[in-house]
Amino acid sequence: MTSDGETAAAGVAEDVPFAPIEQLRAHEYVAEQLRHHIGLGLIPFGTSLPPERDLARMFGVGRSTIQSALRLLEAENLIESRRGRGGGTFVIEPSRDKATEERMLLDVRLAAEEIDDALRFRRIVEEGAAAEAAAHATAEDLANLRAISDRMAACTDEFEFHRLDTDFHVTLARASHSDLLREAVERSRLALNQALLAQPGSDAWHSRINGEHERIIKAVGDKNPKRAVRAMDVHLQRTESGIRSLIATMS
Repeated sequence: MTSDGETAAAGVAEDVPFAPIEQLRAHEYVAEQLRHHIGLGLIPFGTSLPPERDLARMFGVGRSTIQSALRLLEAENLIESRRGRGGGTFVIEPSRDKATEERMLLDVRLAAEEIDDALRFRRIVEEGAAAEAAAHATAEDLANLRAISDRMAACTDEFEFHRLDTDFHVTLARASHSDLLREAVERSRLALNQALLAQPGSDAWHSRINGEHERIIKAVGDKNPKRAVRAMDVHLQRTESGIRSLIATMS
């Protein structure tokens, strides 16, 4: 009790950094999930999305919601509708023309601060995922990593190589058998997607990445977390250096 007989007021949480809630409409939520899967290459270029009625059932929404979501993705040049026999809604490969490349480089330059944050975040979560994969990976996990690595070694298409590279890192995170680590790796990968795509590819660059992936797989297969972390650290440092150099040339 206070001196005047009133109960003392409890403390008020005035300094807690609450963030305003952004209400997503249903079609925006659907579009975001599809965008996520397309960005990670889980729905490869050229693949047809399920029919609208099936998507509506999967998401538990009406067909009008699906149609609105697809219109958003079509406006972003992520998908296209094709009519007639063999028609449907297809994920389209990004354009390779000079104007598109210039827009991508501009986007990377404008997002330099966010990319720096994502690179630091990626180092933490991917090295952690490599260590946990070395401790918990199964024979099936290793077989999946080796299959992706073999496909990357034989790949000659730049966009397909990028998609397989993403698949490798997400599969490695999945081998940690931690859903939170997998989600964190997916998040960092999406944040760096444009910057990774903007790097100039070459046979030597592909060979380097493939070799670094092989060393990561070897450490995971040997169940050596420390070596897996070192191998991942070397891999990420070189990629990070390339991205930072690219941004520096545009400053």
